[in-house]
Amino acid sequence: MRYSHPSRPVVFDPPYLSLRFDPFGGDKPWMTVGTHNYRDGMIVYSVPSGFRTDLDSVPSLLRILFPSNGRFKRAALFHDFAYRQQKGSRFTADAMFRTIMQRDGVAAWRVLLMYYGVRLFGGFAWRSNRK
Repeated sequence: MRYSHPSRPVVFDPPYLSLRFDPFGGDKPWMTVGTHNYRDGMIVYSVPSGFRTDLDSVPSLLRILFPSNGRFKRAALFHDFAYRQQKGSRFTADAMFRTIMQRDGVAAWRVLLMYYGVRLFGGFAWRSNRK
């Protein structure tokens, strides 16, 4: 099931992801270069320039299947921002994560595993960002 309705296309501005790696960035070493926008007709997110993220929270043992430089980087960026801002529901943030991965051509089996991973274990991050 796709979150985005066919009559509401997913739009990214800019169309490419621009990140800079900061080796001194601690647990969030990636930083956006410029503002990144996501719109799908239902929700809009605007990630500001300089937003810091770890891109994903994949356990070390699973890095072979889910490397940090995979096609899901854009999905991880917007998902992290949605979890930090909490302007919508956790379900909406997770559904957006899945939609962006599908849109960016992530293999279906990876989409399912990563989506259900955030559904099962993302509650910890969601609650810690609420504080």
